Amino acid sequence: MIMSQSDAITDNDLDFFLTVISMFCEYNHTMHYSDRVFADITDNPGRTKRIILKLAEEGYIKAVPHTNLPYRFTIDMTPKGTEFQKEGGYACKKRKDRNKDIRTSIKRFIRDLTAALLGAFANHLFGLIE
Repeated sequence: MIMSQSDAITDNDLDFFLTVISMFCEYNHTMHYSDRVFADITDNPGRTKRIILKLAEEGYIKAVPHTNLPYRFTIDMTPKGTEFQKEGGYACKKRKDRNKDIRTSIKRFIRDLTAALLGAFANHLFGLIE
């Protein structure tokens, strides 16, 4: 078993499953069944189901549940999922978000510093006038 037993779904798990689905769909043009794709990777079908549903909810894959087998989905990549995976997936998104937060913090600091300096300068000028 490669995947951990933890119930928490991490960005690494989502990236891993998205990559496996992407590669499987790219090289295998028949029907893609989730229980066959992930049979040798994980022995926790409930967790696999939650990850597949999360990826489908975000629009990266299409997942159609099987009528008789509760943990089987017919899966396929969407164009959005293919593009997202090629751009680096969740890890890249997290890195971009962190960089955006840093830039926003720096801009806010510069704006506050400028306002403080202008306020001090104006206060000094009004002190000279009196």
